[in-house]
Amino acid sequence: MKVSIVTGCAGFIGSHMVDYLIKKKHKVIGIDNFHSGREINIKHNFKNKQFQFIKDNVENFNRIIKRIKKIDYFSFCRQWRVNIIYRKSIFLF
Repeated sequence: MKVSIVTGCAGFIGSHMVDYLIKKKHKVIGIDNFHSGREINIKHNFKNKQFQFIKDNVENFNRIIKRIKKIDYFSFCRQWRVNIIYRKSIFLF
């Protein structure tokens, strides 16, 4: 199963990215601090085994990433800026 990280996952674009990736059978790790995003946008995914939510600021990404062993895709959705970076099976140690 491919693993995708979506920062800003509770925003409009990020939440739709999460839904899309889950439909494509990805395991999605969503990161958001609810500064501008809303919990209601992702609440329907909380019971989904393919979704893991981390409430944190993306500025703490170096600390957060230490808990994740593999990333296939990374999507950065943060307040009007969306960057999608494709990574081919990056393993983090």
